[in-house]
Amino acid sequence: MAETSSGSKVVTRCQLLDWCEADDVVVGEGEFCSTEPMYKIGRVPLGPGAAAVIVNVVTKADAYVWRPTTTIFSLGQAMGSKIAWPADKVILDNDQGTTPESHTSASSVNILFL
Repeated sequence: MAETSSGSKVVTRCQLLDWCEADDVVVGEGEFCSTEPMYKIGRVPLGPGAAAVIVNVVTKADAYVWRPTTTIFSLGQAMGSKIAWPADKVILDNDQGTTPESHTSASSVNILFL
């Protein structure tokens, strides 16, 4: 999230595409956090080619998460949680006037804009 001059947070919404499908199938929506490889979810760094997102809306509850945990196997179980998702399967909504550069400075991943 970026911060405005007034100190309020700007949320960048995003859509999550099914990473198991060859076609672009939207399986959920959320908030984009980062693509910095050293950004951590829990104690685990994202690593290359990953994006951290908070899942807010699930359109396909049985879609597999990219990196399952002991308690989260499907996108439906990830509702409200911060998870890793393949960065090339995240579509950022740039209507808020933010860019990935406002969230990450060293990213070379492909991010699609609506």
